[in-house]
Amino acid sequence: HEECFACSGCKAVLHGAFKNVDQTLWCEACHADKFLPRCASCSKPVSGSVLTVGAASYHPTCLTCAACKTQLSGKMHRHKESMLCPPCNDQAVLKKCEKCHGLIREGTWPQWKDGSYHSACFTCLKCAKPVSGAFYEQESGVICKECGGR
Repeated sequence: HEECFACSGCKAVLHGAFKNVDQTLWCEACHADKFLPRCASCSKPVSGSVLTVGAASYHPTCLTCAACKTQLSGKMHRHKESMLCPPCNDQAVLKKCEKCHGLIREGTWPQWKDGSYHSACFTCLKCAKPVSGAFYEQESGVICKECGGR
């Protein structure tokens, strides 16, 4: 009977495309609702291309950087509970130089008065050369051993 050829979910008579799961018939909408993973961003069923991050599934257009909202593909970083693109991750986790305000990518860097510096930016107040090793402290900066000993 035509009325027996119905969706197991919404009970609508099936015309056109349908899914058969374990001898149970489903219309496309009910099948998606019951069997497809939910997008962690928009909560709609994900079919076709699915991106998986940990246990979460996403539509490709829904997986975006939490900071700048650009679509994420390829390299991404988890920062706290958010996903970030590489540039936004750098902004979130890298130290910023007190002198030039650029991001510090060096493995080690000078620190003075709660500030971080690029090695080339941590310079002597008198000779303007980069300071490494011991130095003399002034209120407005540092003086290298060579200039401080004069």
